[in-house]
Amino acid sequence: MKKESKLKFFLWFLGPIVLFLFFGLVTGQFSPKSYQKIIEAQELILQQKYDKALITYEKILQKKIPSEIKTRILIQQSELLSIFLNRPKEAVESILQAKQEAPEDLPLQLSLDSKLAELYFGVLKDYQKSYVIYKKMSQIIPKIENYDFYRYRSLLSLFFQSKYSLAKEETEKVLKESPDFSFYKECILLLGKIFFYQEDYEQSLKYFAQFLSFEGIAQRQLAETKFLMANAYESLGKLKNAYKFYESTLKHYPNIEVVKQRLNSVFQRKTKQIRY
Repeated sequence: MKKESKLKFFLWFLGPIVLFLFFGLVTGQFSPKSYQKIIEAQELILQQKYDKALITYEKILQKKIPSEIKTRILIQQSELLSIFLNRPKEAVESILQAKQEAPEDLPLQLSLDSKLAELYFGVLKDYQKSYVIYKKMSQIIPKIENYDFYRYRSLLSLFFQSKYSLAKEETEKVLKESPDFSFYKECILLLGKIFFYQEDYEQSLKYFAQFLSFEGIAQRQLAETKFLMANAYESLGKLKNAYKFYESTLKHYPNIEVVKQRLNSVFQRKTKQIRY
């Protein structure tokens, strides 16, 4: 997301907050001075003076303010830290504080958990923590909105921790129990990768081939899958197939030099086989 789009999103997010704060001012829950500071912080954001806006928020949070308002300011602060200032660890701290301040409101808590998990997974690469949150969210009954996404992210979190056996067990369980799972084909690819990293190349090739049978696969993902298939064939000593699949990735694989190196290596091995 470009910075301009991020700013528009953030300002849209601030709209309801202003009304909430105005209500707090009218009812006497919030002082005029603190209300003015909130407006000042938002004007600084409009001017893209994000560091100064953050300092203003921090000053407000030091004062005694209603818990509901503090929660919303902490959420704004976390968005500011993560979207504009590239300070994800501090954004996590703001969300954790917001969770402590927030009332026992399930939708709000889920929203905060989702933001937290996204930071752990997508930015900090702390897959152990993202797994705990995504797993918890996917266990809520009845199933919540975006259940499939959270479940799939929990599987990826296991995979990225190299917990291949558990990732395999849980992925197979999802495919068995939910044939209409939104990320069904992604789970097939994931199983292929799990078997690949477990060095069970025959099984990995079966899942990769099944994944390639689906429609609507992006060219880059197609090339990356074929590259893994070529690597599996090479590991099995099936050099003809390896060469064919490496060659098919030349146009779309992100690192052409790596493909060329593998092609050369396979060619050298094939030449030696012919000689002897």
